[in-house]
Amino acid sequence: MAHTIQKPLAFVTNDDGIHTLFLHELVHALQKDFEVCVVAPKKEQSWVGRAVSRGDDIEVQEFPGLGCSAWTVDGTPTDCSNIGLSHLCPRKPDIVISGINLGFNYAFPMILSSGTVAGAIEGALWGIPALALSKAIPKEEFEKTRLSGGKLNGLALEGLRFAADHSRVLALQVMKLEPEGISVHNVNFPEVVTSTTQIVKTYPAKLNLGPLFQKNEEHDDTYEFSFKATNTDDEDPSSDLFNVKRGFISHSVLDYSRLCPDGSAYQFQ
Repeated sequence: MAHTIQKPLAFVTNDDGIHTLFLHELVHALQKDFEVCVVAPKKEQSWVGRAVSRGDDIEVQEFPGLGCSAWTVDGTPTDCSNIGLSHLCPRKPDIVISGINLGFNYAFPMILSSGTVAGAIEGALWGIPALALSKAIPKEEFEKTRLSGGKLNGLALEGLRFAADHSRVLALQVMKLEPEGISVHNVNFPEVVTSTTQIVKTYPAKLNLGPLFQKNEEHDDTYEFSFKATNTDDEDPSSDLFNVKRGFISHSVLDYSRLCPDGSAYQFQ
């Protein structure tokens, strides 16, 4: 009697919501080599970092149409990963993948604020290889792409599909690595991606984004979020930002267990 070879299990989440094309293209690419389980937010949860819902019950519903087990969660990416890993996955995943995010997640301010990266961090905290994926979008196209749910066509759609296939290959590689500490493989794709786009080992750029809020013109006592993405230049050839801007795929390993490697340096007299 022939035995069916079980594919490795990829747990997938994101912060843009379960309806985005960027997530769907990733899932379709992964299904070539993985069994896929998706648990993603019901609506966009960008910039929430590692927030955990505490005050309200969280609604979880099955989501049809992806060709795999999928649920939508009315909560944050961290909620999705924690609930998915605790209650919804059929077994412990071989890898946790978050993305593909609409827009970049390079440089420290973006990484530390990213719901995409946070969804992967939860997997790393469970001792599972973790991969966060993001793709740069031309500034003038970003808002239209976001409001359309990541819908693309022509060369832009082809580039997204190349990014999804690169992600599949990277997932197979990262899955085989023994997790060290609490680490996330943070990958950023440039605006234009082909089958031969080079992957470069990088470090997060040290960048100050400056003001993220502006005064509401109609209400003097309120401020509104207003990220212009204008201060995003870096000349360090080892940084993620530098390489993505030059058309490469950046791959940074974020090891959160090494944030304070030598406690002796902080001994106060």
